[in-house]
Amino acid sequence: MIISRVAVIDDEERCFIGLKPMASVTLILYDIFISSWLTFLFIKPLMSANSVLQGPSKGKLRQVARRTLIGSVIALILSSINVFTLVYYRGYEDSILCLLSCTLDVTLNAVTVHWVTSRARGSPPEKACRTLTNRTTSHNCSTLTEKKILPSDTHISVTVQSYSED
Repeated sequence: MIISRVAVIDDEERCFIGLKPMASVTLILYDIFISSWLTFLFIKPLMSANSVLQGPSKGKLRQVARRTLIGSVIALILSSINVFTLVYYRGYEDSILCLLSCTLDVTLNAVTVHWVTSRARGSPPEKACRTLTNRTTSHNCSTLTEKKILPSDTHISVTVQSYSED
């Protein structure tokens, strides 16, 4: 990538940046291999016969695995399209177009990562408790608690939610 880079200003003072075709093809192959391999390493243990995803109560973990797989495929497609633009222009892509496609690639990948890591659609604990209470009288919503734990050395806060049945 360092040796095969392109940075040229033509006679009309237009800037072209990019990678030569061999570096672009290498980048695409590397991206496809690493993305596929890491996704496989993540998904394989979850889908095995003795997986933690087996059984009726494992829907949320299965949903996380599915969202991760979809997110990985989307990120791979977006990154590949970005590098294919370099191949299409034979490494001499207009600098504005190159920066625009890279910015778009990073932004859409960030949105994809946000979607993958965001909470799946579900009811908040209070609504779930009200729903349970309406169905049966054996649940007490007053036992629903939320507690924040603030570590002393970091800026990270952890929210712990618990629900206990009577």
